[in-house]
Amino acid sequence: MKPFASVLAVLVAAPALAGHHSTVILGAGRLGTWDTEITVTNYWGQPMPVVISTGSSDGPETASCEEQPSPCVEYLRETIPPLGTVVLGGIPLDPGGSPDGVVPAPVYVAVDESLPLPAVTARMYDTAADCARGESLPIVDADAAFSASARSLPGARHDATGHVNLLIAAGPGETDPVAVRVCVFDPGGTLIAAGFFPVRDGHPIMVPDVVALLGVPEMAQGMLLVDEPNGSAPFTAAMSIVGPKEIRIVAGRTLP
Repeated sequence: MKPFASVLAVLVAAPALAGHHSTVILGAGRLGTWDTEITVTNYWGQPMPVVISTGSSDGPETASCEEQPSPCVEYLRETIPPLGTVVLGGIPLDPGGSPDGVVPAPVYVAVDESLPLPAVTARMYDTAADCARGESLPIVDADAAFSASARSLPGARHDATGHVNLLIAAGPGETDPVAVRVCVFDPGGTLIAAGFFPVRDGHPIMVPDVVALLGVPEMAQGMLLVDEPNGSAPFTAAMSIVGPKEIRIVAGRTLP
């Protein structure tokens, strides 16, 4: 193994930016007293230009979100020094947007395509809590974030112990609405409710208490099966389980 000093010695000029690739954080946003903190570490031996935004087309080689083909909000644009770290402490409110917050959405951490993806962590936290209350968010490579395949999200419920909220987002470039179907299965595996939710690129939705919204008065520990019935339009979904003493984010499993 090379000594630590030799790692620093391999520093070279930042690369000429031709394109980018991304890591995707599922569900970063700001609602009520809940906010999101994103930490990005450059473990590489050269400076790493990084952009954090809601746009898949936004990256270090682009000018800004304003020039992107789909709606996009840029949260951070910075060059991280070798072995350095940058922290986005919260999601900025859009001056022209809703005063209630920023709907949780897929958020992209983009770097030059010639560099490795950085180490990224993200968590939602309650700014009003007296003690630490929060949960890590799922983080995946952009290539794995969106698919036309169904997703199984275990732990869905609506009862005295909690409920679930569902994030749904269309894949990049999906300008036409994608009709995403959400099916509720009880603990015995019986389909008890279903409904459709249209989404398109740049306009994710957060469905609060989705089990109750679909007409189920009470259910303990079942499953949501989320799909696009035609099997042709990519989307992503993540579920937050909210209870008196917990909040958990579930990315589930993409089915074959």
